Amino acid sequence: MFGNKKSELSSAAAESDTVEVPIVVTATLEKNRNETRLPSPLGKKKSQSNGEPSVLSAGAVFKGILSSPGPVHAQGKLEGELTSPHVTLGDSGQMSGKLTCRNLVIDGKFNGELECDEAVAGATSVMEGVLICKSLQAAPGAQISGKVQIGEH
Repeated sequence: MFGNKKSELSSAAAESDTVEVPIVVTATLEKNRNETRLPSPLGKKKSQSNGEPSVLSAGAVFKGILSSPGPVHAQGKLEGELTSPHVTLGDSGQMSGKLTCRNLVIDGKFNGELECDEAVAGATSVMEGVLICKSLQAAPGAQISGKVQIGEH
């Protein structure tokens, strides 16, 4: 929903869970399914796993398949596939490929296929590709483009 105004996008989203987004979205996008809970604030993290965190520092590059039982925090560059309960792409973090997680907090760049329960895009984030999320929050300034599906998947 965009503020208190109805838009063509929110009307289309009410009819279907899949919305084609041909341009950059720079507002909060959220689908209401008669839920009574409020979305978590931008940047607020919940404990999502029992595994040890993995960190990819700025300047580091990882190419391949990474599966982590704990959270992953990346300031470097990931290319390939990543599966983790919680992923944070910091402002210098970049990922291209396939990302599967429960929670994503992104301030960096993502290009590829994303499947997650909750994504929180910060003001400096750029997300492109096929994005499938149960919940998506985007701060003003976030850039989101591609095929976006919000809701149950």
